[in-house]
Amino acid sequence: MVDVHRLKFHPILLVLLLPLCAHAQRRTITQQLHWSGYFNTLKLNERWAVSTDIQERRFFNPDVHQQFGLRSMIRRDLGRGMDVALGGALFLQGANDPNAANQLVRPELRPHAEVTRKIKGPWYRFNQRSRVEARFFHREEGGELTAGYSFTNFRIRYQPVLEIPILRNADAGTERLAFKLAGELFLRSHVPTFSDAFDQGRLHASFIIGITSGLTIDIGYMNMYQRSIGGEVFYNRHLLRVVIQHRIDLTRARPTSTMG
Repeated sequence: MVDVHRLKFHPILLVLLLPLCAHAQRRTITQQLHWSGYFNTLKLNERWAVSTDIQERRFFNPDVHQQFGLRSMIRRDLGRGMDVALGGALFLQGANDPNAANQLVRPELRPHAEVTRKIKGPWYRFNQRSRVEARFFHREEGGELTAGYSFTNFRIRYQPVLEIPILRNADAGTERLAFKLAGELFLRSHVPTFSDAFDQGRLHASFIIGITSGLTIDIGYMNMYQRSIGGEVFYNRHLLRVVIQHRIDLTRARPTSTMG
C-alpha cells in the first residue's frame, strides 16, 4: 500500500530533475553573486498579517548591481497550517553580464497570489509554498527605456522548505539555531512546448541564527540555474545569501506604564 504521507515530498524531485534536463540542452555561463535582504512580518491579529521584504542582489568581482526587489503582501491564516496571500513586487533588473557596456536598469512589476501549507513534525518543520505571478516589464528599445509596461508571461513557483531545529534556549523559550534546506522550481506560461516552460531552479542550504524571539539571521549558500530571457543560454549562479528576518506581533499586550 502506498504511504500517502510520503507523497508530500515527491514534488521536490521536480525541483531537482527539471534543471538537470535543461542543463543538458543549452550553453551555460557560471557566475558568482551575493544577496542581502530584510524580511518583515507584521502580525495584525490572529488571522491577518502584512509581509514586506527588501532585497539587493549584486555580482562578485566586479561588485555590480544585478537586481533590487521590493515586495509586500497581505496574509490570511486559514487555520490547520494553511495561509493565503495577495501582493505585488517591484524589481529593478540590471544586466545579466556584470561587464556589459550597457548597464540599463529595467523595472518589472509582479502582482502575485500564493498559498502556503505548514507541517510541524516531532523534529522538523516542512513548508510548501505555491505562487502564481504575472510579469510586466518596462518597455525598452535600443538600450533605452520607453513609455509603459508590457505583459510577458505568468510564472508558477513551487517551493518546499525543510527546517531542522538544532539549539534552543530553554530559559527564554527561543530557538537559537536551525538548519534549513529549500528548493524552488519556476515554470513560465506562453511557451510553445513544455520543455520551454522551465524558467529556473534553486537549491538553498543555510543556518538560521536566532537573536531574539522575533529577530533571526538566515545565512547560507544558494545555487540558481536560470534560463536567459531569450532562452539561448542558461546561468549557473553560486550565491552567498544573508537575510534578516524580523517578526513584529501587534497582538501582544503592551506593559502598562506606572508613570503619572
